[in-house]
Amino acid sequence: MEDQSILYPSLPAILFLAFMLVFLSKTRHKNLSPSPPSLSIISHLHLLKTPTHRALLKLPQKYGPIISLKLGSHFAVLVSSASVAEECFTKNDIILAKCPKSLFGTDTSAMTLEWAMANLLNHSKVLKKAREEINSQLGDERLVEESDAMELQYLQNIISKTLRLYPGTPLLIRHLSSADCIIRLAKRVVSLALGSIIQCFEWERVSEGKVNMTEGKGGATMPKAQPLEAMCKARSIVNKLLCGVE
Repeated sequence: MEDQSILYPSLPAILFLAFMLVFLSKTRHKNLSPSPPSLSIISHLHLLKTPTHRALLKLPQKYGPIISLKLGSHFAVLVSSASVAEECFTKNDIILAKCPKSLFGTDTSAMTLEWAMANLLNHSKVLKKAREEINSQLGDERLVEESDAMELQYLQNIISKTLRLYPGTPLLIRHLSSADCIIRLAKRVVSLALGSIIQCFEWERVSEGKVNMTEGKGGATMPKAQPLEAMCKARSIVNKLLCGVE
């Protein structure tokens, strides 16, 4: 009885708040772009199936290049048109410069390295050519260094193509910058790591079949559906250099 006596007087306030929320949600957002059908409470969150970038790719094909989405209590706009994207980040760049707080993955470099090696194992001629480039420029007197890796053109082409085909973060997660800057640390790390494992080891697939290149479910990142497994053995350059270490 006491619970009911407390509940009844509060009903008008609850109904008033519910009315205001519905009213404000309908009046605050005008001239919005087309929007897919939504569900109550979760809105359009049910459309974000994994892999997320593939799910978002299908929406513009049905609803057009500019789509309004409501993700829970937040509104978002999905832009797949180059001209509209240019307008967003030129005329309205300051307005759209704010980046929401997010948790970002720390394994994108390792993921890129895994995709690159999987591709190389499926294309042995490319792997052989990359090793020949390293041998011709460095010989067998020393291991590849960071400065060397950035100058190995064929190796850089392999990494660039890997990033085009299998980007570690297929969804553009924007950052806020207060000044122009050049950041290439991740590419340097991947270049040095890939150059080192090509130079130091002979690589083979674990089976006669090609490595499975199916994309996994990673949300904002794009891992492999099946982790890479490969066989390797040290090349003679490793024994030679290790014998020279005192």
